[in-house]
Amino acid sequence: DGEPLVIAAFRATLAAHDGTTLDFETANAVRGFEKKEALRKLLCATRGVDRVKDAEVDAVFKLFKVELDKLTASMKTEITGTSATFADLASRGIKVCVGSGFPDHVVKGIVQNM
Repeated sequence: DGEPLVIAAFRATLAAHDGTTLDFETANAVRGFEKKEALRKLLCATRGVDRVKDAEVDAVFKLFKVELDKLTASMKTEITGTSATFADLASRGIKVCVGSGFPDHVVKGIVQNM
């Protein structure tokens, strides 16, 4: 639906964890952080507290990985023009790398379907 994958995953995770409804702005504010740290910040922000227990963050991170897998399982269609773009870059000797805070298996799945 055009929503960034990580935001959809954050929303699904908190909803599954404790029913929290997460707005876009709050989720977007933690993009770019390491995922466990982002989840910690989201738990604090949505509760209005300064700290949450490490055990809860660990549990929520495990749930995040499950929710992320659910969201990426349906990503089987290449983004139009992606193969041609990478082929063109390769033909010019340009190498491309991927940097992501997502787990390796998620990144590999996304790249395979580009």
